[in-house]
Parts: sequence; structure tokens; C-alpha cells
Amino acid sequence: MSTKISPLALYLLLFVTGIFGLNQELKAQVVAPDLLCVSNDTLVWTPAANPCGSFNAYLVFGSTQLNGPYNLLATITNPTINSYFNTSASGQTWYYYLQSDHNCPGQARLSSDTLDNRIPLAGPMQSVSVEGGGVVVRWEASPSPETFAYIINRVAPAGTQAIDTVYGANTLIFTDFSANAGQASETYYVLALDRCGNKSLVGDPHTTMLLASSTPNACESSVRLSWNPYNNMPQGIAYYEIFTVDNNGQASPVGRSSSTSFSYDQINDGQTICFYVEAVSNGNVRARSSQQCLTVAITQPLRVIYGLGADVEPTGSVRAEWLWDPTATITTARIDRQLPASNTVNLALPSPLVAQNFFSDPAPNTGTTLVYTVTAQDRCNNTITSNRINSLLLTGAALDDQATNRFQWPTYTHDLLASISYELVRIEPNGNELIIFTGDSLSLTFDDEVNDTDTESRCYFLRANIIFRTPDGKTYPRVLRSNRICLSQPVRLYVPNVFAPEGINRIFKPQTPSEQITEYSMEILDRWGGVLFQSSNIDTGWDGESRGEPLPQGVYLYRISLTQGNGRQFEKIGTITLIR
Repeated sequence: MSTKISPLALYLLLFVTGIFGLNQELKAQVVAPDLLCVSNDTLVWTPAANPCGSFNAYLVFGSTQLNGPYNLLATITNPTINSYFNTSASGQTWYYYLQSDHNCPGQARLSSDTLDNRIPLAGPMQSVSVEGGGVVVRWEASPSPETFAYIINRVAPAGTQAIDTVYGANTLIFTDFSANAGQASETYYVLALDRCGNKSLVGDPHTTMLLASSTPNACESSVRLSWNPYNNMPQGIAYYEIFTVDNNGQASPVGRSSSTSFSYDQINDGQTICFYVEAVSNGNVRARSSQQCLTVAITQPLRVIYGLGADVEPTGSVRAEWLWDPTATITTARIDRQLPASNTVNLALPSPLVAQNFFSDPAPNTGTTLVYTVTAQDRCNNTITSNRINSLLLTGAALDDQATNRFQWPTYTHDLLASISYELVRIEPNGNELIIFTGDSLSLTFDDEVNDTDTESRCYFLRANIIFRTPDGKTYPRVLRSNRICLSQPVRLYVPNVFAPEGINRIFKPQTPSEQITEYSMEILDRWGGVLFQSSNIDTGWDGESRGEPLPQGVYLYRISLTQGNGRQFEKIGTITLIR
């Protein structure tokens, strides 16, 4: 134990006594001997120089309690003596400090470190880690102030060896380059040493982790790693972290384990790969294992198939796209259309395989969302199925009497979707494509206002600008198209609800701004459904007569049917009031 005055305390003491401008007389201090150690109650010290006055004695103080009271045990007047034995120790724990008595009137005597008569305490070990071609040993500082060095010990088959001594109470790291940690686990412990040759007791030893790996056979796609547990780490082991090392020496974490084994399943044929493991304590202290390297010789497995988009082409066929590993030994593959109707097509495998693949579905029903998956099997009978490959779906309707084509589309879903924006495209009569709407992922409807005299059919499709992102972080921008739909507005037909044959409005007939009518029929019916009048010409109306006789005032039923130039049929039924 120690009561040595720190430099900061000494600074403050000098400040308050006036050395920094208070113009008070400087009062010196009598420096104590340097108490080096206590061995079997024999104190050993080195004298201190005190030029303020002549030497009188060394004063030895002792107590059986750290906090005192301390009694003067001896006054040693011979300046050449540098040790003292306490004959009254009697096997008890004692605490000692020294002072120098010099002929320096009025000057305070400083005390040495306070040391006990026990051997020094070892600082607990932190870790032993296989790094940089050696074993790096780390430990905490000894709490005993008499410690001035540490002895590094390694346990060998022939017995424990003291392999080196590290000097300095705060030198807390040592690298053993003579270790053979790549072939066997190495065990270490560290002893604290004082200047009397006293050594601390042996603390908990630490043992390096020796990493071992299995050699996979042709159809194994993983390496099994195992290692001995790391014991005695302060605060205990939280987990083991596994690292791979590339050809440039760059390490990357690839997983964690709570046990002393791990399976790494990302190996590839012909690859040289190295591993090491770090034990991580609950206090985030780390210790590294030996490194294990191997060259992989396996049948390259198929691990994943990434389905991208399904693009609806102008012909109505659908082009589905997917990605897979072209180095895998794929033996069979198929594509399944799951919706709207199940259909399976076996895929012809090109030689060599390519990463980007397409399939054209020639005649699906594009009036609904189309869903595809790709399934493949490799030579080792591993079967992998892709995520769902979805198409875009556009629906719409011409709103009667509103001169509007209304469109909507469902939210596009995809496992690899990173972002999406939409464009609604109208195909003009000359075949040009005109973008009439753009929107983000939340924009799912649009109304296209058309000329109310235009009954020509107009065709539309939805286009999506998509970015797919695979789990390895790669992105694939794509432009996908939906099914095409064609809409035509109904003929705008204006029908009066009253007419007076003897008045101004003498003829009952509908009016329309459209000339795109190929067939026309109008019937006037009585209340019993009898036909009173017929016309197949839109310009020929009813004059209120039937068979040449004027009909009485009243309400009559009409039924108008027509066919537009685009083939769309239209029927309107209502009543007309005849006034006399």
C-alpha cells in the first residue's frame, strides 16, 4: 500500500506556501528513502539525498492496520544501513513506511510508500491472442506498489517455463514469438515481481484458442469450424465472432456463435479461404484464435435464384427475368407460371450457363397480375426456388357521360423492390407513345379527360421505373410495362323529355355530336309494349303519330340502340311526354 505524495499534490502544496508569487519564505521538505520491498519482514530501501542538512537517522514506522495507528519501530543512525528486520512481526500482516531525519529545522519530513509484508499481488490476465506471428499476452497492472516487473510463464509439456521478464509496473503487454500457437494451444500466466525477488502467487492461466476446420467433400457446401473454449476471461465470454480473411489480408466478420463450433456455408469451388475466431467478453475484451486456411474443392452449389421483373411486351407475351450463379453445376430447371393459371415449362440450359436469364411466355392472360417462379436443381440435388416474379397490372374504364377514362393499378409487390415510380402512357393514333401521368409508389390512379366528341378507341399501358436490390447489395434498374388496355368513350346522346307536334319542338329525335355511328334503331312504345313508331336513321324522328293517326297527349316509352364506329354497342331507354 502507498501514501506517496503525487506530483499534483506537491504542486498545490508549493503553491499555497508561496512559491508562485506569494513572497513567502520557501520551506523545503525532507525526502524519504525509497522503500523498495519487504521480504519476510525485512525492509529494503535506498537512501534519498537531502542537501538541506546533515543525516541523523532513518525512521521505521509500522502497524498491523493499514490505516494505523503507526508506531516508530526503529531509529537507524548508520546511513550505510539499508535494511531492517522487524523481530516482532510474529507472522502477522504488517504495514511499513520510512522517513529520513535530517538536520533541517522547520522542514517537513515526507513518508515513503506504505508497503506490507506480503508478497506482491498479480494483476489479473486480460487475454492471450494469436496475432502477427506470435501470441500477444495482456494483463492488468498489479495493485501492489512494490511491483517493478512481471514474469511471463508458458506451460510446456516438460513443465512451466519462464520465457521472459517485462520491466515496468505499467508495462502490461508482451508478445511471445517463440510460441507454436498454430499447432497447439498455448497456456500462459503472469507473475508480479518486486525488487526483493518476491513473486506473486499464480493466478488463473489463459490458453490460446486452436482453430480446426473440416475438409468438405464434393457435395458439401460448408466448412465446419471448431475450437477449444476460452476460459478465465474477465467478465466471462459473451460470444465468439468468426472472421474470414481475403487474399489482401482484409478480415471480415461472417457470423457469431455461442458455442465452440460454426458452419460457414459461403465457400466456392477453387477458393482459398482463411478463418480465425475471436472470443469476446462481456466487457468487450477480445482474444484471437490461430488462423486456419484451406483450398476448397467442391461441386459448386446453387445457393440462390433472384427473380427480377416480368415485362409485358406489345405483342402480349411476357418476358420474365432472373439471375443465378453461372458457376453452379445446375442440372435441371423449370419456370412455373403460378397465376392466373398454372403452367410449367422445363428450361433448356445453355452451355456455359449465364448469370442473366429470360423466358418469354407467349400467350398468357394479361388481364390479371402474372406471377412466375424459377426452380433449379444442382448436381448435388440441392433444389432452389426463386422469389416471385410479378408483372404490372393496369385496369380502366370509360366513364359514361363524363368524357373521362379512369385508370387504376395495384401496388407493385416484390421481395427485392428498392424503389419504384410510375408512368401512364397513351398510344396516339399515329403510334407515338405519350406520357400522360407520372407518380411515385403511392400514386395508383389517374383520370384521362378526353374530347367529348371523340369516340375512337385509345390504348394505354403502365410503365414502371424500378430498382431491384439483392441481399448482397447489388442494384438492378429495370423498366417494366403492364398489359395494354383500350378504351372508347360512349356516344354522347342528348334525348329531350318532352315535345309538342303543334308547337315549336315538333319532332322527337336524339342529338349527338358524333358521326361515328354505323347502326341505329329507335322505337316508340305504348304502355303495354306495343311498337308505335320505328326508325333506323338518326335523322328521322317521331312526329307524334302512329300509322298516320295523331296519338293523344301522354307519356310514351322510347328505346334507342346504336353501334359506334369502334364496334361498341349502346342502348338508352327512357320516357318522352307528348303534349297537345
